[in-house]
Amino acid sequence: MKFQLLILGIFWIFSLGMFVFLALVLRHIRQFREYSTYIVPITRFFFLLLLLITLFGSYMIVSDTSSKMLFQSGKRTSAPDSQY
Repeated sequence: MKFQLLILGIFWIFSLGMFVFLALVLRHIRQFREYSTYIVPITRFFFLLLLLITLFGSYMIVSDTSSKMLFQSGKRTSAPDSQY
C-alpha cells in the first residue's frame, strides 16, 4: 500500500506540473489569438484531456488494477517456443 501511495504522489506531482504549465499557456494565450482561431479550443481540449488522464491514472494506481492486469495475479506466462 505504501508503494501505491508513493507512485500516486509522484504521479500527482507530475500532473500538477503539467497543469501549471497549461495554466501558464492559457494565461498568456490572449497574445496569440489573432494568429489562430483554434488555439483556445485546442488548449481547452488538452486541459480536459490531461484532467481525464490524471483522474483515470489515479484510479488505476489506487485500485491496483494496472498491476493485476500486468502480472495476472502472479502467474507468469512464457513465450511459446518457435518452430524453425
